[in-house]
Amino acid sequence: MSKTLRIVNVFIASPGDVSEARDRARKAIGRINRLIAKPSGFFLEPIGWEDIPASKGERTQDVINPYVDAADIFVGILNKRFGSPTGVAESGTEEEYNLIEKRWYKKDPKPEIMIYFKKLSEKDLADPGEQLNHVLQFKKRISDTVLYKEFEGSDDLAEKIEDALADWLHRQCESTAIVLRETDVDALKTADLEILASLVQHTYISVESLRTLTGYKEEHIKSSIARLERHGLIAEYYEKIKPLNSTDGFLSIVKHLIDANHWRLLLQCNYYNNMLRRTLLDLIASRFHCKIGVETADILCKMALLSPAVASYLLFGETTLYDKSDEHAQTLGKEQMAIANEMMKKNILHQVLLRYSDDSTNANLLDTLEGESIAGQLITVRVAAAYEDRLAFNVLSVRPTISVRASEDIEMGQMVSGSPSLFVQTGKILMHMGEFDLAVKKFDEVLSPETPSDVRAAAMNYKGLILLEHGQVSEAIEIFRESVKLDPKLSEPRKNLEKAQSMLNNNGQTPDEI
Repeated sequence: MSKTLRIVNVFIASPGDVSEARDRARKAIGRINRLIAKPSGFFLEPIGWEDIPASKGERTQDVINPYVDAADIFVGILNKRFGSPTGVAESGTEEEYNLIEKRWYKKDPKPEIMIYFKKLSEKDLADPGEQLNHVLQFKKRISDTVLYKEFEGSDDLAEKIEDALADWLHRQCESTAIVLRETDVDALKTADLEILASLVQHTYISVESLRTLTGYKEEHIKSSIARLERHGLIAEYYEKIKPLNSTDGFLSIVKHLIDANHWRLLLQCNYYNNMLRRTLLDLIASRFHCKIGVETADILCKMALLSPAVASYLLFGETTLYDKSDEHAQTLGKEQMAIANEMMKKNILHQVLLRYSDDSTNANLLDTLEGESIAGQLITVRVAAAYEDRLAFNVLSVRPTISVRASEDIEMGQMVSGSPSLFVQTGKILMHMGEFDLAVKKFDEVLSPETPSDVRAAAMNYKGLILLEHGQVSEAIEIFRESVKLDPKLSEPRKNLEKAQSMLNNNGQTPDEI
């Protein structure tokens, strides 16, 4: 048995100078969802101007206002900027507030209005400037009818929003106007998942558009939409449907679609990409108790965009090991905690590599990343261990994989090997990674007389480049000469030969002295 979820639309109105506060407001809403709202039968869905799909209107604000009209809760956040005039009000935030205020006076049930102003310094107030003056005038105008609050920083704002939302939910649960009851939420059907897959690809479409995309009848689609809403996966605004943009909604959607039938569509859609990048840092921090930097997050994102096994591990995998590590780290000093965090980060990367590698072995990888083709992939996994007094083992695993285009006899993503040119390509990737010894082994594998001369010439050319990298100029010249003899039509070996001879001449030798 599970509770029927009532979707509560929370509109966040704010100008551009409060992006950090806006993010903390979203996290506060997510926390309230997990702790209070969902157990009580509610699901709070935050939406702001940055979530609204691009659309055409006579004014930009005309595209945003319907979301204000659909809001159950209005959260306004202001600092020093008020915004630009819209033609109707002095800023978008003011026009949005005017709309919600009008609804409060004229409609039942009344929307909840929560307004927060950043506390200002005496210096700011002494010389406010045009934008801040507008903020102060707005604050004075609403003070008679709105019990606004001031906040010190983003954490303080999050705490105030959590308190206000918890109070609102408590009042809703006590209200006789809303009866929450235990009910069976009918299980999602195959058709429901097909419709959900279409929604994450198109994000904001009408029932009519879904009918065209899926081929299902209108009544069938409406029935599916009702089930998807009850499961807290989608929301409806003015007869258009969108997948939820909250962290909980995103995770629920991924859990339903990362299966054999839908994962390719999921991993390639903008909704998944955008939500993953927005939430991954916080998800790693909360699930693995580990802080990662932007660069590491970008690597994890890219792997989770290519591999369903990586996505499943990062979003839903077992994290008990990290729970225990975090508890232990709390007993250590600051320096030791930093070391523990680094070890956990490396372990996450290692686990991701292993899962990515497994997917590549099973031909389960996508062949595009953010719209660009992936012509070759190479995974390096290094595992090392040591006794107290000596090294126990140090193992390097290099797994080259090639993802090919679809053709008559090769399936998308199928692993291929054995072709001489493939060995040269793999060796080239290894060379660029700095794994020179492994690269040379790959090049040597194609130097038999049975290999076409142009492939052998290319392999010799790359071997020469590795010799140059190590300062072995004379040896490189011999290799380049051999490459030129094998295939005089290739321009690269000839250019590299001239470059190597020039380097030798600059060192005081002539080619005749070799």
